[in-house]
Amino acid sequence: MMNLCRSLKTGIAATIIGLASLCILSPVVYAIEPHQDPATARPMYSAISLLRYYSAALDGVLQKNPSQVEDQLKKMPFANIPPSLEAAAGDFASSGIDLSHLVMDIEDDLSRWQALVVQSRFDEADELAELVLATISRAHIELDNIEKATGATDRELRASLAPADSDLRLAYDGLRQRIDRIRDMLDLYARLLEEVLPKSVITGEFSEFAGITLEEYLRIKGLTVDDISRLTGISVEVLSQLAGVTVEELLRPTEITLKVEPVVIFVGGNVNLEGRLTGEVGPLAAREVVILLNGSPYMTVLTDNEGYYREMLTVPYWYVSNLDIRALYYPQDEDIGHYLASLSRVVTIEVLFYQAGLEITTEDKAYPGRETTIAGRFDYGQYPPLAEREVEIYFNSLLVSEIAVSQAFEQPISIAPETEVGRHIITVSSAAVGRHAPVVSSAVIEVTRATPVLNLGLPAVALIPGSVELDGRLYSEVGPLNGALVTVGLGESQIELTSNENGALDGEIRVGMGLGVIGRQDMAVQVLPQEPWHRPLITTRSLVMVNMVNCGGIIAILVLFSILLPVVLRRRSRIYAEAPVAAPVVAITPYRPTPVYSQEVRLPVIKRPGALDRGQPRNVILAWYRFVVGVIRVVTRVMLKPQQTLREFAGESHRILGPAARYFLELTKMVERLLYSQYQPTNEDAGKSRKLSRDIEEELKGEGV
Repeated sequence: MMNLCRSLKTGIAATIIGLASLCILSPVVYAIEPHQDPATARPMYSAISLLRYYSAALDGVLQKNPSQVEDQLKKMPFANIPPSLEAAAGDFASSGIDLSHLVMDIEDDLSRWQALVVQSRFDEADELAELVLATISRAHIELDNIEKATGATDRELRASLAPADSDLRLAYDGLRQRIDRIRDMLDLYARLLEEVLPKSVITGEFSEFAGITLEEYLRIKGLTVDDISRLTGISVEVLSQLAGVTVEELLRPTEITLKVEPVVIFVGGNVNLEGRLTGEVGPLAAREVVILLNGSPYMTVLTDNEGYYREMLTVPYWYVSNLDIRALYYPQDEDIGHYLASLSRVVTIEVLFYQAGLEITTEDKAYPGRETTIAGRFDYGQYPPLAEREVEIYFNSLLVSEIAVSQAFEQPISIAPETEVGRHIITVSSAAVGRHAPVVSSAVIEVTRATPVLNLGLPAVALIPGSVELDGRLYSEVGPLNGALVTVGLGESQIELTSNENGALDGEIRVGMGLGVIGRQDMAVQVLPQEPWHRPLITTRSLVMVNMVNCGGIIAILVLFSILLPVVLRRRSRIYAEAPVAAPVVAITPYRPTPVYSQEVRLPVIKRPGALDRGQPRNVILAWYRFVVGVIRVVTRVMLKPQQTLREFAGESHRILGPAARYFLELTKMVERLLYSQYQPTNEDAGKSRKLSRDIEEELKGEGV
């Protein structure tokens, strides 16, 4: 029996020593992940590239190349366009493809019309002219849709509000110019059909009545002078003065020629245009000839006394590979009613210009509120390089830098503090310089927030009652955290610390009495950085807590037990040896009703700190939330786990809180909005958080908790 007592003493002592000598586990750090962050990462786009892509498609419309337009617009990178521009991009692509085919139909129908007139099939020619006018009307509708889509795009990109000499504004103006040139081309088609081509039909009909006067023709056809004026465009006053004039003399055909030299030229170079305008009776002097570039009017020139015209054309800086040039004469002023329009053959010239590639690189990560470096290099290939050229750097569609660079460059740019986390587009654009075409290139840059690292020195064992000294440093891959708010909670104790400019922090947290003896307890640390480039952090540290009062009492009881136990055992062994063996007795325990215990749990009195309503709205809201979490933790015995989101903690407490759960969920959503977005709270938000906290207290009191 003595050996048994000795073994029991040894076991108790070993257990106490073993518990007291436990080592602290390595800390676990959890960064707050934006589980419900509304700013989802999405591929972005380059505004300048988008506008120039549209312009290139409209160049295909002007060049009457519908297959090129269709190939370009069907390859529109819609996946890289934000939702706010998807509808406008779809409308532009659809109307652009339809417009290119309509313009080609107009060109083909005009050629058919000329063939019908030559064959004297005037009724068919008249019907076809009406069909072409209807096609032109449809083309105007599609062009209006393109213009509306361009306006919607501008409202999103704000390109028209950019500086007049910026590449973004120039790209937008270039797109508008192409829309205007297409409209001029369609207006010219309509003018030819409405004012010139009907006169040709009438002329063909007049040829059947050659030799008769106008008066006789009116009598035979049953027409009036007003009818002829409407059909030919000749005023009634002029017709009334044409007594004795035969009908075939009313409208006379014309012919115009065009010669272009050279047919291969650099952009910005000069080409010589020359030709002659003649009628049935000879050259037409002092007439205006319209020069068409890619189907739209570009310039005018007058013929001399012999009907010749000569002009030097400077190839515009459009940077397109080919230009179609034609000369057009149509009657104006006193020529109306006397001459027919004529159009020269098409002369295509090849336009040369220098092209360069641009490769840009970005850093692996960029941070809101900090600078990042953009590097680039121009590759001119076989073309002569520029010693210097202007470049513009855009962050999404915002111009952030303008510099003059050589072939290679590096430029730091600032990322706005309110920039959302995720993928963004860096666009580097360089305007055209003489023979050098414009260059634009884009790259994706990842904007993120750095995860803080907390080095916190803690003792391996903490004694109760007492305090725990805190000494640590906050830093990240971009540097120390300055002014970060650090909240440390241990049991029911909580303190707030602020890091200095070096990221250092120190303090002391008191440890209150409890029922425990020896065991591990988690210390929860929450870090709320002030810099926009750092994300919040939650870390937990495990401490071995030794309650000296409770341990002393238990040890005293064990010592007393170890002294009294041998005496009791010896006495009982003596009684057992002397007592006779008796028959077994069956003991019947009388029924006792189960005691009824109160279901009411009394909420310990938690003093509300007086500074909850002081400071910025953000700090007020967070302070009220921490206070409510402390109350709920006492009531529900539910702890906020390190990897648990605030929403998950609210759901876990839902069934226990009862009616107060909906107020706590609403308060949780307010705190999530502060932590996971750039929203800046107002005093009204702070007041709302205070009201929700008080509603939760009232509901808990009403439930008898």
